[in-house]
Amino acid sequence: MKVMLSFLFHMITGIISGYIASLLFKNDPIRTAGQIRSTTGKSNQSGSLIE
Repeated sequence: MKVMLSFLFHMITGIISGYIASLLFKNDPIRTAGQIRSTTGKSNQSGSLIE
């Protein structure tokens, strides 16, 4: 019984935190590893790196 309650608590907590994170970060663009490692970090609309 305790294991089942723990599982449900963790599942509900994960769902709620994922929903809150999706609301917080919905306007942030997804950056590639190349953009993060570059010195400029700028990208164009298609997502390719501008050098």
